[in-house]
Amino acid sequence: MRRTIHADALPKAYEFVSEHVGSKPNTIDLFCGSGGSVSSWLRERTGEFLGFDLDQAAIDTFRKNHPDATIKNQDSVEWLRTLEEGSQECSLIFIDNPLSIYGENGAYCEHFETLENVHKLVGHSTTLVVNVVPRPYGATSPENAPWMARRCDFYGCDDASDLACDKLMEIYTGKFAANGISVKASRYISRAHIDDLDYIYFYCFHLSRAS
Repeated sequence: MRRTIHADALPKAYEFVSEHVGSKPNTIDLFCGSGGSVSSWLRERTGEFLGFDLDQAAIDTFRKNHPDATIKNQDSVEWLRTLEEGSQECSLIFIDNPLSIYGENGAYCEHFETLENVHKLVGHSTTLVVNVVPRPYGATSPENAPWMARRCDFYGCDDASDLACDKLMEIYTGKFAANGISVKASRYISRAHIDDLDYIYFYCFHLSRAS
């Protein structure tokens, strides 16, 4: 298995963000980890920064490297679920979510539960960058059957192992619209390959709360 990371993916995503909300955006990173290559690169180019993670060691490392950032040891999905609508807006929402199923008793899958409530963070002009997996690696493996079932439920299809990027964009746009959020601009950027499978993308959205 050969994994290839596209080094230009994050700069391209940030270019989209800068184009629509300017440089140094106030940012909420819902899965910040220890401030590794992605979150660290992002932090150096943002304004106010609020991050979430459940690993205290990772949080300690992030705070050491970026003492001006606010990092919470808190379940970001649950925080977002209980957040009052419009009480905390930002210019950039960054969702570098885990893949597959995770959390206590498999409570979460990819970014699906996060997307249900992300509209609460959207103001007049907000960008969103999120991990999206059109073609999961190991989709036919029996051990991944629960993951594939969750994907089918979220995307409303019978087979979520090979989804067209443009079709996914339509699905996300519809989900935002259902929560009163309009998509002003969007693009997708290939982030990584495994062998010949381009399985992870950054999906970038410029969002606005409908008036």
